[in-house]
Amino acid sequence: MNTMAGANNLKQPRLLFLVACVCALLAIAALCVDRNAFIAAYLVAWWFWLGIALGGVANLFVYTLSGGRWGEAIAPFLRAAAAPLPLWAILFLPLFLTTNNLYGWHSADSAIDSTQRWWLDRNFFLARGVVYLLIWIALSRHLQRCSARHAAVGLIVYGVSISLAAVDWIMALTPQWHATGFGLLAVVGQLTAGMAFAIAAIGWSRAQPAASVFIDLGNLLLMYVLCWAYLAYTQFLIIWAGNLPGEINWYLMRDTQSWHGIAWLLGATHFMAPLVILLFRDNKTASCLAYLASALLLAHLLDCAWLILPSLADKIAPHMALSAALIPAQAIWMGALWWLCWRRALNKDQHPPHELPRGISHAR
Repeated sequence: MNTMAGANNLKQPRLLFLVACVCALLAIAALCVDRNAFIAAYLVAWWFWLGIALGGVANLFVYTLSGGRWGEAIAPFLRAAAAPLPLWAILFLPLFLTTNNLYGWHSADSAIDSTQRWWLDRNFFLARGVVYLLIWIALSRHLQRCSARHAAVGLIVYGVSISLAAVDWIMALTPQWHATGFGLLAVVGQLTAGMAFAIAAIGWSRAQPAASVFIDLGNLLLMYVLCWAYLAYTQFLIIWAGNLPGEINWYLMRDTQSWHGIAWLLGATHFMAPLVILLFRDNKTASCLAYLASALLLAHLLDCAWLILPSLADKIAPHMALSAALIPAQAIWMGALWWLCWRRALNKDQHPPHELPRGISHAR
């Protein structure tokens, strides 16, 4: 029986990386068709997996400051989620080299004012990106011996840096648009993704902690879902009420029949369905939360696409469908690399609380 289980555990990673290789080849083929469509989907997938890693680090800081059995159960999964960050800094290079494809304000005739032109200067823009990545890698060091002081400072630094990064890399795709709550919305989205990933990881493991721990995890996930929905709706409501040309253009880009459908689907999967499920205590079990958290991660990927693709419609309009279809392929091959880093870090973790998920064994 052990031999059969070991063989199955070996087949799972092999199948995963076979699928990842196929997806990578499809992405490369798409690069030959339309570079802008490729890089747009690349940015969506890169931002998605970066959010899970940083959301894990931020949730670990929250646990360090608050304590609780819920954090003891998922702490190793959160610590391991920080492991891919150095690799993600390397995967930033294609975005680094293709800023002219993504950001139209690099051209001399772009319609931005002098203050924006200073902040969005290409060299300054790229230098900030490097600084953000170095900050996040530094925050992810020594997480096993994270003190309350480190966690408090780290949480503040994370919030400020990811807010600025969201403004630079996502909001600046539409430089004429601005929203003061956009950075905070990005922070909450990543916290939700990091928590959902940890819940899915422990929920799919063979052995789980006490039922009360899953009740706490479900309550925390509900809090994040409500906070995300509140920020997303109030941002829309304030901009709709103001009806100012400099603010409504971001939503006008999404004022099409197809994006209306995506918006309703996003509201249903990222808010309404989780809300209805998590309101009931009986649903906060290991299996139910594992399914819900996995679905919420897919909803977060949809949210990343919602934030990015419409803002690049003028650049990828001939191949918008290609770019949208590329997102799963990009997410899968990046996810395989992310999972490999995460698994290795989890195997080396010195404080595993419970049995690891299926297909993962401690390194001997």
